[in-house]
Amino acid sequence: MKPFLLLVARPPSPIKSDEVSALLRYGRLREQDLEIIDLLQGPQPIPDVSRYSGVFISGSPYDYLTPPSRKSETQLLVESELGQICGELVSEDIPTLGLCYGLQALALAAGATLTPEYSEDMQPMQISLTE
Repeated sequence: MKPFLLLVARPPSPIKSDEVSALLRYGRLREQDLEIIDLLQGPQPIPDVSRYSGVFISGSPYDYLTPPSRKSETQLLVESELGQICGELVSEDIPTLGLCYGLQALALAAGATLTPEYSEDMQPMQISLTE
């Protein structure tokens, strides 16, 4: 099996480590099955997405609805890099799971429009793995 890729757009925090742990546990993955690219560590080379069984994109305190003038340099860099990668994921039809912020990035790459009109309350989700 090819490894999975996790693109992290979240600063260090208990939520970040919980997110990684949950992906490993519920995805029934071993640590060596998950390659992690931390997008907050500065410019990254665009990964060859064909090397992976699939891609996960983390959540983040960032969001795409914040006006650009109120975004930090780090957020703008993450959005630029993630946008390029998501464009490739969509065009190559790579299996991808976007968590919150990651879903926003994928939606934009697929040509969708974001709106704050239909937001959901933050809550834990129940996950079950099927065949």
